Amino acid sequence: MHYLINIIKGLTEAPPPKPRSLCPPRGFTVSPGSPQQPVAPVKDGATLQGISELLSNRERHRLHLVAETGTSWFTGFNVRMHPGDCFIVQMQYGSIGWSLPASIGYAMALDNEDRCVCLIGDGSFQLTAQALATAARYKDHVTNLDVVLVNNGRYVIEDAIHHGNYNIISKWNYGEFAKSVGFVCEGTEASCWKHLSKKASGHRFFDVEVCAEDVPNQLKTWGKSVHEYNTSPCTRAVPWDDKLVGGLALD
Repeated sequence: MHYLINIIKGLTEAPPPKPRSLCPPRGFTVSPGSPQQPVAPVKDGATLQGISELLSNRERHRLHLVAETGTSWFTGFNVRMHPGDCFIVQMQYGSIGWSLPASIGYAMALDNEDRCVCLIGDGSFQLTAQALATAARYKDHVTNLDVVLVNNGRYVIEDAIHHGNYNIISKWNYGEFAKSVGFVCEGTEASCWKHLSKKASGHRFFDVEVCAEDVPNQLKTWGKSVHEYNTSPCTRAVPWDDKLVGGLALD
């Protein structure tokens, strides 16, 4: 029991301060030759606003929009919904990667006239990408799913909370990955992502590359608020009390 108490005490002690982590955000300083480079601005390509407008002005069908945690939250908030449409978002836990497998199951339960659109960032997609293989395997039952990958090269929501090079992610060839598991990919050209507004059948994958600096103002405000909360005195570790472990008095 004595060893267990020491372990718990060590885990709950306040970590040493790291003032450098509280420094104002600075520009990226990725060293030359690093495999994780910032995404270059996209010229005449897609924007988050453009994605929202395409979904808002789509050819008429009932839309079931599943928005992943992060940038997709705020992109989805700007989509104009119509009677009969449905917007699914998970904000309680902030977990990432959930929307892709959830959308597959959701799409299976929809009527043929409905369309499920999964709006997901590349960072989240990398956690559950293998779910595309499940959709391809059950393609006869997943006949109305669009996966819209917001490809901006980083964890933008984390970057909004605390800026750092660790938020830059490795760049995949998402289109080739989708094809490799049998999922139809519309391509990455600027003209292809605009097909999102077209009514279709079957499942489709859109690799939509957007500029990493294309960040909704709402997300910037939200990230700043979370950062201020995370660095406020009220979130510091509670002082250790030898007489109390896990709510149980030891005397």
